[in-house]
Amino acid sequence: MCLDVAIAGAVTEFEFNGYQRIEREIEHLGFLAHELRNALGTVKMSIELIKDGTVGFGGKHGPGAG
Repeated sequence: MCLDVAIAGAVTEFEFNGYQRIEREIEHLGFLAHELRNALGTVKMSIELIKDGTVGFGGKHGPGAG
């Protein structure tokens, strides 16, 4: 009986640790998705400004400026 309880406890702990690991991985993926969305939004806005002619690609605000 004691061995059964010990095995059940070990399996439960193993599964719990596995779920915690999966939750951490999901949280990291969510963070990554959020950061990528921010960067892609900036790129999209920049391309739209260049297409509209609001900002020139080679002007003082373009790449290599500074």
